[in-house]
Amino acid sequence: MIVLGAPQDEVERDALELVRRHAIRAMDAWHLAVAALTVPPLLDPGEPRAFASRDEVQRAVATELGFVPIYTRAALAALLCRRSLHFSEGPFRGLPIGSKAV
Repeated sequence: MIVLGAPQDEVERDALELVRRHAIRAMDAWHLAVAALTVPPLLDPGEPRAFASRDEVQRAVATELGFVPIYTRAALAALLCRRSLHFSEGPFRGLPIGSKAV
């Protein structure tokens, strides 16, 4: 287990900026601010910064911050239904719906 810490003043400042800029919920902003401060030092060079969330708005802001979204099956299914996308697009191209790899 790794216990991470982030300076509270930086987390609060960054979270407030995310709320103001993107009109997202406070706890979603807090989650993103902590991730943005704590994840980069843990990554190997060239390793993508991944972020998992069921919330579409939070995932969009995470992507803007340079994170690669990780989709749960439920979030991916909802996204596909709302946007009429299929697996021929994006990072899941070639995967059938319901695939264990998703």
